[in-house]
Amino acid sequence: KIKSSVSTLRRYRILISGWYGFGNLGDEAILKSISREIEEQISRVDLRVLSFDPAFTEKYHGIKAAPQLPSGVKQFISYFFSGKLFKTLNAFIAADVVLIGGGGFLSDWQPEAPWKWLRQALLARMLRKKIIIYGIGAGPFTRTTGKWITKTILNNFVNAITVRDRQSAEWLKDIGIKEGLITITADPALNYPVISKAKDHDYSVPKKIGISVAPIFHLDRFWPGKKYKYERYRNALTDIVKGLIREGFEPIFIPMQEHSDVAFAEDILLKVPEKIEIKKFPTEIDKAVAMLGDVDILISMRHHSAILGVLQGIPVAAIIYGSKVAEFVDFVGLRKFAEEVGDGSNWQESDINPERMLANIKIIAKDYSNIKKELSKKISALKKLEKSNIKILKDVIGYQS
Repeated sequence: KIKSSVSTLRRYRILISGWYGFGNLGDEAILKSISREIEEQISRVDLRVLSFDPAFTEKYHGIKAAPQLPSGVKQFISYFFSGKLFKTLNAFIAADVVLIGGGGFLSDWQPEAPWKWLRQALLARMLRKKIIIYGIGAGPFTRTTGKWITKTILNNFVNAITVRDRQSAEWLKDIGIKEGLITITADPALNYPVISKAKDHDYSVPKKIGISVAPIFHLDRFWPGKKYKYERYRNALTDIVKGLIREGFEPIFIPMQEHSDVAFAEDILLKVPEKIEIKKFPTEIDKAVAMLGDVDILISMRHHSAILGVLQGIPVAAIIYGSKVAEFVDFVGLRKFAEEVGDGSNWQESDINPERMLANIKIIAKDYSNIKKELSKKISALKKLEKSNIKILKDVIGYQS
């Protein structure tokens, strides 16, 4: 009788889809956080991931993976004849629920993005699966087509939407998403299991300044005619590095995406005569995250480097280029130390002021202990808010322990 009872217990089959497999540390941290929380909170669960590089995802995370849905006719034909398409469809068919998230993919800044991601919800509904949009950043929406696709699919085919900040919720409501579908939570990466950093230097005297930045304004496809903005942005960062050295700090570049961030760091350092370390991208995600905790202060343009740094108690001087970074540093009380850069599309027209950034670094260093204490309180509140993601997922799947 006992064997019979155990054998009938339901298993929960969850397919996770997001920007996974590109080797971006922020996205991979999101996946590890989501998968870890699901496995801890939901017993008898089978996870599978849609990935742009299934072999990478299986090796990096130890989770079964299938290819992402193909984009475009050529890729569709290639996936059909290679058998990849059937692996993807089988992943959908085998699932009970499709979890799309986290990350900031739902915007029509790239015109194809709403359809590229939300067609997965459409396919899942055709196969009678449940769908949750999980811990995402959404918006802005500026195109009629993007608004229509997003509104139509979310309102008619999705069971629940959790967003990581208030601005995302507002943008979704503005295009007509049903208010009852949306819950404001927090970024899933806040659940990342950080490792205590080794005390290998004197943290009472802040010296090591981590720099985690990505190139923007450099591609005509996304920023037509904005090469001059890229040059201003790069030159400002060069001036900041020179100023840090002049003030006795030790700048260290920490890439979140190996190839793009390393190449950008090298471009920044072309006019810096001193030898500055650019960290190598580790093959293990925990080691990569630990690099962000092995500095005293972090200059961060990347959203998830800021989150993963703050999780480890590192004060952040942010470079705001979009609402996601602004919302995060607002919540944790670090907005006053931030600089802004934008071209009027994703963020207001602005340029980094190197002298002001250097002044803010010195303020953080001077009041280091107090800032870290306040940071700890703020991050605890955010981590509690993040727990709403898994609660809503449990409701969607009808979880019974």
